[in-house]
Amino acid sequence: MTTPPDWPAANDVEAVEGGYVTVEIGNEEDGIVSGFAEFLAPQHPLTSRADDDQFIVTYGGRDYVVPLSYSTHDIYITVSSLAEILRGEYAVFVDRTTVGESFNNLVVAALATLDQRGPLPPHLVPLQVGFDYFTGDPAAGAALAVPYVGHAAPGFAEGQAAHAAKVEGGRAMIDVMLGSVFTGKIEDAKLKAAASALSNMPEVKAELGGRPSADIADELRKFMQQALAEPDVAKSVTEVRQAMDEVRKLTGQPPLSRPRKPWWKFW
Repeated sequence: MTTPPDWPAANDVEAVEGGYVTVEIGNEEDGIVSGFAEFLAPQHPLTSRADDDQFIVTYGGRDYVVPLSYSTHDIYITVSSLAEILRGEYAVFVDRTTVGESFNNLVVAALATLDQRGPLPPHLVPLQVGFDYFTGDPAAGAALAVPYVGHAAPGFAEGQAAHAAKVEGGRAMIDVMLGSVFTGKIEDAKLKAAASALSNMPEVKAELGGRPSADIADELRKFMQQALAEPDVAKSVTEVRQAMDEVRKLTGQPPLSRPRKPWWKFW
């Protein structure tokens, strides 16, 4: 009998060579199936195909329709579906050190080899099927529940919308914050866009009691003005802008902001 491989190390950058199936945001579903198939025994072929707008996985002579949502959550809809399909012969584990990153490392292990592999190392935890690990850690109650083969996810549409609002709000805030660092000004249009995005987040709605986005924009402006006025922050912002200006100079671009003229110069 072939000796099973050791448990892979935490946050191993290699995929197959390191013993992991690595899934990343943007992966295609058929690539995930191929990654899982690498770790199955020859007598357990695993394949997939697209057929009439359906994504179908074939295992053990049976076809399974994966309930894709045509969103970024399809990665874990596929992963959970595969774990469900294989659960009679294989178990799936997650490297907890990669949860919350832009990639997650998964281990696919034959049940018959688990005793021979030795104790499960602390960085590996059993996959909780039906959750999107890119949205959070299910163990902490922070992950979005997703459907998978044979199982619906009540409230998935609402949870998907809430997560989308959270992502949009985060991106909008990063945009306005970077803009303030590079220009030295809080751009009103970007601030309003961030406030509007944040006002759609359930957590913000609950915290602010449904106040309008204009109020949120005012709160954000005050917070950012106070933060930018802090001596350490102001010094860091100046250093970042100076560094950016040096780079722009090399490419023939004007500085981010020109030095102020004395009040008595009008030309």
